[in-house]
Amino acid sequence: MTRTNTLIGSLLLTVSFGSVATAQFARLVNPTVNVAVNHRPDLDLRVDTILFAPATGMCSDEIVLVLESLFAERGLDVVQREQLEVMLLENDLVMSGLAAPATAAKLGKVVGPSALVVVRELRCADEKSRSKRETQRTEDDKTYTVTRYTAKTRFDLKFSIQVADLSTGRVFGTKVFEATPEFEKESSEGFPRHPARYDVLDVAIGQVMPGVRQMFFPWTETQNLVFFNNDKCGMKEAYQALKEGFQDQAFELSQEALEACKNGPKINPRVLGSAYYNLGTMQFILGDFEAALENLEQALTARPGEIVNEGITGVLRAQQADLEMQEYLENTQVELDLQNSTLETEREAEAADNLTNEDIVQMVESKLSETLILMKIKTSKTSFDVRTDALLALTNAGISENVIVAMMESKARSN
Repeated sequence: MTRTNTLIGSLLLTVSFGSVATAQFARLVNPTVNVAVNHRPDLDLRVDTILFAPATGMCSDEIVLVLESLFAERGLDVVQREQLEVMLLENDLVMSGLAAPATAAKLGKVVGPSALVVVRELRCADEKSRSKRETQRTEDDKTYTVTRYTAKTRFDLKFSIQVADLSTGRVFGTKVFEATPEFEKESSEGFPRHPARYDVLDVAIGQVMPGVRQMFFPWTETQNLVFFNNDKCGMKEAYQALKEGFQDQAFELSQEALEACKNGPKINPRVLGSAYYNLGTMQFILGDFEAALENLEQALTARPGEIVNEGITGVLRAQQADLEMQEYLENTQVELDLQNSTLETEREAEAADNLTNEDIVQMVESKLSETLILMKIKTSKTSFDVRTDALLALTNAGISENVIVAMMESKARSN
């Protein structure tokens, strides 16, 4: 049986009505601390550029603008929707087929390590309502009836996000986001104006943004854990240091508190368990998960209960999240470097296959007919140099005017 399974088994065995009641009392008399746990994003994207497909719908522009700002703030290059349309036109691609893996991979070769984000509005509607109610108000020993007028605006927003990794051609599943905030204004002098539609829409978008961030970027979960601060063994001093933001000092004081409890006369096992728990919690806060588990296991033996269970569960989850995060960060940089290297190699190989001025000169010197040379220019990818000095060199090499004109036209089409 693995260590994790053993710990989980121990947690299940220690849960009882009594331990729950004890835990509730402990939460009342002891403070709590926040422990941050970092998680990898939901999507395994390893890109440095984001493209947005044109979105349709009444709310789509507002949604995409917020998303564009989000990606730009995180340091990613954002290709505007108008720029994407130009890229598609230049590379003979159509918008409707971008979600297909083959098309996505082809566009990725043009753009580099990137992801295409497709936003689809599913619902975007506001609903306005009015109501009034009567309340009683007492003033100068007299009771008055007051009518309160209320105007409400409720917004119903629902949209989906689909992502295609253009580096690999992989298309991720669609994720749906929705929010239904409601704002109201109240007056005693008749019905007020309804809250503005776009103000409530902004709130709706804001409500779904945490989920969107988790989809694309590493995110932090805050766990709230009890920290024992009773007078025994100096645990209160450790908590005061932690409360003031001195984590290293709180850790040292927690170590001293545990030693004091272990060496003190007639120490209650639950107090000793609390000292083990506090030290384990400090090690959790500082990211030393293995040491944290060791001390929390000791705490579980001395004072079994829900609070210690939660601490162990939190460490196990944080430990797994930390491993996943490290793997994600390491693989992301390796993958980006590999993708950039592969893209550069492909571009160099493609450039080597392009028809150049030297190729034209060689074909003329080999006595190929002008008709064949013109057909070759028309049907090939080209990288012609048509600057003035290059045109003079071509003329001096005996290249005909018809061929030079065809080269200039090909160059104009490729720009």
